Amino acid sequence: LMLADKQDCADYVRRLWDDGKTDDEIRASVRAAIDDAEPVTMTGGAGQLAGEIESIIAGKTATVPLRWRLTSALTNALKPGTVTMLCGNPGASKSFMLLEQFASWHDAGYQAAIFCLEESKTYHLRRINAQRAGLAGLTEDNWVSVNPELARAAVEQHEKFIDSIAEKVWVCPDTQPTLDELADWVEARCRDGFRVVCIDPITGTRDATPYTWREDSNFLHRVKRSATQCGSSIVLVTHPVKSVAFADLNSLARSAAYGRFAQTAVWLESHAEKESTILTDLGRTKILHNRTLHLLKCRNGRGQGLKLAFQFESETLRLRELGTIYKEKRSSSDD
Repeated sequence: LMLADKQDCADYVRRLWDDGKTDDEIRASVRAAIDDAEPVTMTGGAGQLAGEIESIIAGKTATVPLRWRLTSALTNALKPGTVTMLCGNPGASKSFMLLEQFASWHDAGYQAAIFCLEESKTYHLRRINAQRAGLAGLTEDNWVSVNPELARAAVEQHEKFIDSIAEKVWVCPDTQPTLDELADWVEARCRDGFRVVCIDPITGTRDATPYTWREDSNFLHRVKRSATQCGSSIVLVTHPVKSVAFADLNSLARSAAYGRFAQTAVWLESHAEKESTILTDLGRTKILHNRTLHLLKCRNGRGQGLKLAFQFESETLRLRELGTIYKEKRSSSDD
């Protein structure tokens, strides 16, 4: 440890001892010297690394948590400057998952924006209100017409919440945007200070050229640059390629650029209720679930290759995380 006067600690203590200082006085002098010392400035790569470490320690570089504890811990997805892909077949509840998470960020005070490329703003606000109230019927016209008082009460009860979150929801104009137009929107939201910027779904864009790979690659590099410069995180909802029924990183729609350049990719699978063994703090237990979240890529986390059991609750349109699915080890007799 170098002190301000360039003497090392041992020499400094020896001088104080020779001057007849007591142990307590020496400790106090050393503490004071350390407090007054100029920090050693690193240069080059070590300096950049030290700066990042100090930023993390000071809380300036923090990962935005996800609503679901295990998913958040295993993916560590939303570090600043990252892209996360959320994939799933039609009807897998991925949009419900994103909206539930979007509302959770809003509650926690994180600035989040979402561009919905399908349906109207009212359509998505109805879904958000239904999740908020725990009443799936709010998304159905027939239910609303039969239960007018419940429907009115749900809107009135959550009026302030809906008003505030509506300002963070963008929807498509009359025509589908191109990837360049979406990249412009992402850049603007990042500059506006939004910590999380979401697009649902990225497959709803209009191709400007026949070169899909080139468009996708340019789009991803643009939004990653915006996220890095502004300390934001990008979340993109996508679909699998046609006729694919299993979760695979190479099966994300459009081109392989999304699986290649995103830091995190998860796949929400919908299936009939089935029994799986999950790991808990108390050991293994069997549980029924109707959704499985596949952690396909976790560059910033330790969960890659794991599967999580979820339950989609049709009464509330919300997802409940149940645990990590235990993978049975194959015995030698199985080979």
